[in-house]
Amino acid sequence: MKITYCLLVNPDFETKGITRIEYIKSKFPRDLGDSMRVGDITYRVGAIADARSEIVSFGNDLIKKTNKLNREREYSKIIIK
Repeated sequence: MKITYCLLVNPDFETKGITRIEYIKSKFPRDLGDSMRVGDITYRVGAIADARSEIVSFGNDLIKKTNKLNREREYSKIIIK
């Protein structure tokens, strides 16, 4: 049994893009886009890797890009008004 690391994302494309991210260690095979429920929140598998450091790095890059897009979106709203 091979252990993989997964990045779970909770996408909300209508408002902010990605609202939550979780990192998990999985004993079971996962595919990109699979649904997974953690607590009351449904996540999608956004990335899969063999090393935790790869998933954390990818998650941090994803957060930076999402935040940049949100700032640009807010800035364009201010300019349009």
